[in-house]
Amino acid sequence: MNRIHNTHTAHTMWRTLTFALLLSLLFGANSRAMAQSGLLWSWGWNAYSQLGDGTTTDQHSPVRVINLDNAVQVSAGQGHTIALKSDGTVWA
Repeated sequence: MNRIHNTHTAHTMWRTLTFALLLSLLFGANSRAMAQSGLLWSWGWNAYSQLGDGTTTDQHSPVRVINLDNAVQVSAGQGHTIALKSDGTVWA
């Protein structure tokens, strides 16, 4: 398996997301960032579509998690992401 090196992707993420105030930043084989606006971004290894972008393509730069906005909290592991939305619903 070809995994993404997160030092490079972290640098790319900062250049890409300079417009957003980040409230949460999670690093690992795949990484997540939650902006103050409630949008979720992810990048890294994506063999099981765990990045939430609708693909199984590894992403070297942050991509927006589709169909998820108004997040207030996020937790992630190597193969999953769980987000709490402002309406109290939990998305995985």
